[in-house]
Amino acid sequence: MLRKKMKLTNEHETASTANADFNAYQYHQPNYPKPPASFSNFYYPYMPPYDNGLSYDVGISRFFPIPPGYIPPGQVSMPPVPQVPVSVPPVPVPQMQVPPRSVASMMPLQRSIPTSDSFLQIEQTLNMNLASLQYQHPVSYVYNPVEYAYNAHAAFVRKYCNVEKRVLLLGMNPGPHGMCQTGIPFGNTDVCKEWFNIDMPIGQPPVACPNKKVVGFEYHRQEISGKRLWTVFKDLCGSAENFFRYSYIHNYCPLAFFDEKGKNITPSDLRGQFKKNLEEHCDRALYSIIQLLKSEIIIAIGSYAEQRVLSCLRNNNPLGTRVVRLPHPSPMAKNNQNWVDKAPGVLRDIGVIQYFTK
Repeated sequence: MLRKKMKLTNEHETASTANADFNAYQYHQPNYPKPPASFSNFYYPYMPPYDNGLSYDVGISRFFPIPPGYIPPGQVSMPPVPQVPVSVPPVPVPQMQVPPRSVASMMPLQRSIPTSDSFLQIEQTLNMNLASLQYQHPVSYVYNPVEYAYNAHAAFVRKYCNVEKRVLLLGMNPGPHGMCQTGIPFGNTDVCKEWFNIDMPIGQPPVACPNKKVVGFEYHRQEISGKRLWTVFKDLCGSAENFFRYSYIHNYCPLAFFDEKGKNITPSDLRGQFKKNLEEHCDRALYSIIQLLKSEIIIAIGSYAEQRVLSCLRNNNPLGTRVVRLPHPSPMAKNNQNWVDKAPGVLRDIGVIQYFTK
């Protein structure tokens, strides 16, 4: 206690001397305000100068601010150094050259859909539209093999319609002994199993005609139209892969029509508003398929298919698709003898034989 008391006494004497010096110094500073009455008590004890504007009292461990303009005893007041502004020219920043972006590059990325899946979606949309139609006499039974034989049909589409096709062969509608049994256009059962390597169970139509049973790939009767058609292209192409390299085959209408006794009714035999509504939906689907496959040439198999594709593209043909006709291989068609022998010459005359080579 004695040591601490003596230390405080010495510090008090030192602080009194510093305050007296400050009182003498302030009169030489005309603009400096007079310190408050409690100056000697507040700024206790002596405060050595620090650059940070604070003074540290070792004795009592406190921080005290230094009054503005205060100069401790023994130091000389130096005039302030004038600040000369220095003009520094701005450093040019090089601008990045960003290449212009196209509109397509600014679109959000989308997952591409395989051609075969898009093709099947178009067919499913067509099926939904056709299901709402009211069928008229003489139609008593309607088969849609794209639905009840979907597995075989989808296998055929995914196997041979997975890219764009320069040539599209267009038939009329499913035949009772071909696509109605297999789900494949002109689907002769032997050709499907041996050339396409497709053979699987087939479903049944919701309402079946007793005289037109669906057996599937075990159907005993061979479709003449399909047998003739694929005989020609097997001779020209050798393999199914060569045939489908540039082309694909499709039916304009996916439905087969029968009267009450099971007689086949083709779309060309239909009449009235029902036929008009049917062709309106089928035309729309055909146009979508042509645009999807970007087909440059349509080989219409028969006159009815030719009429429908010409009507479909009459007012809007953005791809400049060319339409040619191949006589239908059905034995019911007029002047259709020796079709297998005549077909290669017709393909050559219409300028498409080069797409069907080995």
